[in-house]
Amino acid sequence: AGTAVFICTLIYKSILCDQFIGFPSKAWHDTEFFNPQNNVALHGKATQSHRLKSEFSMDANNAIDGNRNSDLTRGSCTHTGSQAHPWWRVDLLESYIITSISVTNRGDCCSENINGAGIHIGNSLQDDGRSNPDRCAVISTIAPGFTQNFQCNGMDGRYINIVIPARVEYLVLCEVEVYASRLEILKMYSITRAMYFCTPHSRENLAIYGKATQSTLYSVYVAYNAIDGNRAANIAKHSCSITANEFNPWWRLDLGKTHKVFSIKITNRIEDYTRINGAEIRIGDSLDNNGNNNERCAVISTISPGFTETFLCNGMDGRYINVVVPGRTVHLHLCEVEVYGSSHISPDIMKYSLINSSSSFSLSIIFTEFFVWSLNQNNETPFSSACVASPDENLALRGKATQSNRLKGEWDSFVDASNAIDGNRNPDLTQGSCTHTGKQSFPWWRVDLLESYILTSISVTNRGDCCSENINGAEIHVGNSLQDHGTSNPMVAVISRIPLGRTLKITFSGHVEGRYVTVLQPGLNQVLTLCEVEVYGYHAPTVKTNNPLIHKDRALQDQGKAESLQSDILKCYFAGENVAFYGKATQSSLYETAIAYNAIDGNRAGLWEKASCTLTKYEFNPWWRLDLGRTHKVFSINISNRVEYHNRINGAEIRVGDSLDNNGNNNPRCAVISTIGPGFTETFQCNGMDGRYINVVIPGRTEHLSLSEVEDTGIAYNAIDGSRTGHSNRISCTHTSENVALHGKATQSHRIEHPFSSAYNAIDGNRQATYAAGSCTHTIGMTNPWWSVDLLDSYIVTSISVTNRGDCCPERLNGAEIHIGNSLLYNGAANPVCAVISTIAPGSTETYQCNGMDGRYINVFIPGRNEYLTLCEVEVYASQLD
Repeated sequence: AGTAVFICTLIYKSILCDQFIGFPSKAWHDTEFFNPQNNVALHGKATQSHRLKSEFSMDANNAIDGNRNSDLTRGSCTHTGSQAHPWWRVDLLESYIITSISVTNRGDCCSENINGAGIHIGNSLQDDGRSNPDRCAVISTIAPGFTQNFQCNGMDGRYINIVIPARVEYLVLCEVEVYASRLEILKMYSITRAMYFCTPHSRENLAIYGKATQSTLYSVYVAYNAIDGNRAANIAKHSCSITANEFNPWWRLDLGKTHKVFSIKITNRIEDYTRINGAEIRIGDSLDNNGNNNERCAVISTISPGFTETFLCNGMDGRYINVVVPGRTVHLHLCEVEVYGSSHISPDIMKYSLINSSSSFSLSIIFTEFFVWSLNQNNETPFSSACVASPDENLALRGKATQSNRLKGEWDSFVDASNAIDGNRNPDLTQGSCTHTGKQSFPWWRVDLLESYILTSISVTNRGDCCSENINGAEIHVGNSLQDHGTSNPMVAVISRIPLGRTLKITFSGHVEGRYVTVLQPGLNQVLTLCEVEVYGYHAPTVKTNNPLIHKDRALQDQGKAESLQSDILKCYFAGENVAFYGKATQSSLYETAIAYNAIDGNRAGLWEKASCTLTKYEFNPWWRLDLGRTHKVFSINISNRVEYHNRINGAEIRVGDSLDNNGNNNPRCAVISTIGPGFTETFQCNGMDGRYINVVIPGRTEHLSLSEVEDTGIAYNAIDGSRTGHSNRISCTHTSENVALHGKATQSHRIEHPFSSAYNAIDGNRQATYAAGSCTHTIGMTNPWWSVDLLDSYIVTSISVTNRGDCCPERLNGAEIHIGNSLLYNGAANPVCAVISTIAPGSTETYQCNGMDGRYINVFIPGRNEYLTLCEVEVYASQLD
């Protein structure tokens, strides 16, 4: 009859805890999230210790191209030089629970090279990742051309390293597949599905997102006061709720949906503190008897005056939290009710949300005409999408790189544009991790971040073995245009110099926003070399189109369609969502009935007689605070002043941060309000400050503080369908013209023995049609040559655009078929045909309508003849099937 509590903070690694609670049911095992069949390495970035100098491609990314072809001469294997402790690494871009890893060995030669290699998993990059303590397996041997699977039993990590220890050797890998589940998904599973909760419950107070009501109202002590985030227990502070003196008084919180409730904290009033004695806390989904018939969590025997007591509810399910005093006539007063728990999510809803959720979205607040432009950070929800970014994340790792041309000569196989975003700062060009253009006028390098971001900093690593002066004077351009290859975007920095092999970090204090980051070396007869470019930032609050066809250098043939598309986008993307709808307001004191909530009531009226302003008492250091519920990026704040007594706001400070020390007034200062005209609005730039709490405080003097309004306008990202919804008219817009090939992995049937012929070149975002510029693919002459891109998920394909080679041989593409589907039979050539390419003029781009065909694999295939297949760009415009 006893009760035991087991704390297993790492449920996904604890066998005992798993046995006790029961691991996911078979229904959950059958989902892609909990029985991982997806190769997450396909989403990653690969690098290696050294790259063999050879006419064949030895790029580290060959091992994560989705192609197990084990013949090194086909261009789908990696190869280091002969060295001590050679290593290869894939960055999965976030932490995963690793189920298994499959390794394909070289088949045409030297299979014994891999013997003794260790597979390491972890989150550290110390010693290039080789210091991660968790070793999944040691490869004793793999037969030539075979694939061997190694069980990792739930080890967790972001980096997968394969290293050959204790000897001088070549390391060759023809494919590395990593089967895993997202770490954050399993954490959420452990909260939502376990019968007994082996993970700590949420530390976030859910009550601040809810709506409160009560049985009756005494004076001005509204139900909302108990969820305003203020524990002040003196009635004079006007932060307590009070009912009339009545029989069975009650107070109720609606959380909006069912939650698992672990604990509830109640703060009692200082005066008349015995009134709460005998009150019951009830939790459930029923509104019978106003919710007072739901199951009982606890009975409050007593709470000392002004104290806060915690009541454990042990994971009870419920949407409604009631506090009721049964069986007697009394006032019920509550000075704060805090609810700690987690969402109770059904498996179907959870899976759908995981597919479609985005943990960052553009938001704005207006408060007393108080606009807070903000961007929600990763703690919005435990789920982080593949494109989620925090200021600590290198966004370039998720991007696609290209350059103006590529050096030809002895080292031409070592200088691909993607080398600068491989996560490896090795500055020795001969190691194969730097870029290098040929000598030309105004050479450039560009990374497409695939979405628009607010950038906080860019780090550039210079070449270390030679010629460090080549970088001197290089310009960095950031923006959303591809005009002049992105060099027409605003220039945000000039690199005066970087010493040999060193990294320069450029931090932006102003607003820098864009999808494309371009490094340009101005002048004649220049070369551009970069050994790593790291880009740090977060999603932009103003959404730009992802369709490169809209940019000037990719104009649609039908200009009217482009204008119409731009018009549709403008209709969808409003100025920002009103986050105050989700927030809670409080203030230092109350003057008459001018409660803090009035600043978020949807009414801009600045006249006192309209009863829509807040007002504190005449006091020293008066303050007003908005709790956004979670940390946001705050870009700017617009404040509208009251009409009467407009000079009272002079000298007020706006503070933004996550601390409640001194009621939040010690947080960093965004701005000081010198003056605002009566009824006027002023804008104050906060430049992406982080904060959950927005305070307006008048420091150092005795004053009334009065504010007017928070409005709801703008963009909200719908958590279920991924659409952006404008609250002002509730339209929901979707845009299906994104080039999803940029997110994919490409491979081909066979690669010609030339460093410029990589399959990746056709999805680098560069339509450059001259083969010598290094942005086209090229197979050998063979029967039925093919090229394929794995979109990594199934999509509804609207159209596909293909750019033909311009400097030679355009007729080679004649008769090629474009296939779309989910099968890899015959390397995708067995999938249905979208179109047959009759002819494409030299260097031109043709678009083929696929009318909503669905599939994960796009295959371009020349059937029935011996031919070379060359593609200079393949763009796939689609929307996700889900």
